[in-house]
Order: sequence, then structure tokens, then C-alpha cells
Amino acid sequence: MDFMGRITWNPSDPNVLRLSMPKGVNVRTRVTRRSENVGGPDKLDTSEFIEQIFDNSSTGGMPGVWWGGVGWGGVGGGGGES
Repeated sequence: MDFMGRITWNPSDPNVLRLSMPKGVNVRTRVTRRSENVGGPDKLDTSEFIEQIFDNSSTGGMPGVWWGGVGWGGVGGGGGES
């Protein structure tokens, strides 16, 4: 299967993206919060907080969750559980 065939995303619900990885790993990414700040005529700061679920239960593994924030210019926050 080609790479584009493994991605599911609906523009009508842009907060959720699903990706089927090789060897049965499925990743679900959901944007939980967004922020935007106009700091001047030529400056725009944006950030998104996401939740990612890695499901490899079809291969006998345990699902894992990652959450955190991605901001313009860097990555912040987050942790993981499995």
C-alpha cells in the first residue's frame, strides 16, 4: 500500500488524522486545543495541543498515549503512558 493510502483525514473534521503504519500499528492524532496570537504586523504565533494514540494491539502490544503541545518555533509539554 502506498503512503497516501494509509492516511485518513476529513477536511470537514480537521482535528482527527489516522495513519496505518506497517506491521499493524495504527496512530490516531487529535488536536484538542489551538491558539493564535498576532504579536505585530509581521508576527503570528500559533500552537496546538494534541493527543496521539498508538495502537499496536493487533501485534500483541499495548496501546500507548502521547499528549503535548506543538508551538511555532518549538515543541513543549507532553509525556507518555503505555
